[in-house]
Amino acid sequence: MQLAGVASEGTASLELAAGFVLGQLPPPADQPQSTPFPLPTWAAAPVASTPVPLPPATALPRPRTVAPTAQPTAQAPRRQPVAALGPGSSTRAPIPVRVPVRTPASTPPPPPPPQRTVQLTGPAAETLDGLNQARALGGLGELRADAALTRAAVEHAAEIAAQGQLTHSGYVTDVNGQGVAWQGLGEVLGADAQSPDASAIDQLWMQSPEHRPIILDPQYSAVGIGWARSASGWWYVSAILMY
Repeated sequence: MQLAGVASEGTASLELAAGFVLGQLPPPADQPQSTPFPLPTWAAAPVASTPVPLPPATALPRPRTVAPTAQPTAQAPRRQPVAALGPGSSTRAPIPVRVPVRTPASTPPPPPPPQRTVQLTGPAAETLDGLNQARALGGLGELRADAALTRAAVEHAAEIAAQGQLTHSGYVTDVNGQGVAWQGLGEVLGADAQSPDASAIDQLWMQSPEHRPIILDPQYSAVGIGWARSASGWWYVSAILMY
């Protein structure tokens, strides 16, 4: 290693090397020159320059790229159905005592009673479809829409809508008023605050431990369904089952 000094005008110089040597300055002109005094010199000691190992370069972690978060799109609020059910009702008529009647052998048997089937429309038809789908899943036969039972169900739905109350009181009288001969009756009721939502009512019926056994009773074969709206805007439904 060498370091160079700065040389100025004159005879004085300074040199630094591995060791160092000082040049003696000449005496002033007005003083006698003395015998030069030998200055000791030292041998330059070698300086071992041991390289200091540098730590290995550490790879810096790559900056993380944060994926842009998708903003959730606003969805229209779903309508929460507001519905209610009344207690299920099942009525059994007393079994009549059959008295054997002797008839002449030539008398033909009486014809079967006519099928008073009616074609339902609108919410009543949708309600019937839901009932028959539930019965089909249980391996049961379909319910046929009976015209007389439908009139009784419409009448009873209008009565409970006028009262604003889910009650079975009077539905047997409504059925009898239509001249229906029956052995067993059952009724399920429901109400919706916004619309005649047949699917919502059918679902509530099938989730109810009181209404489900009536709908899935294998003895029932006919049904009447009626919807009516109250003055407050609620929709009431009566489904009367019969065998």
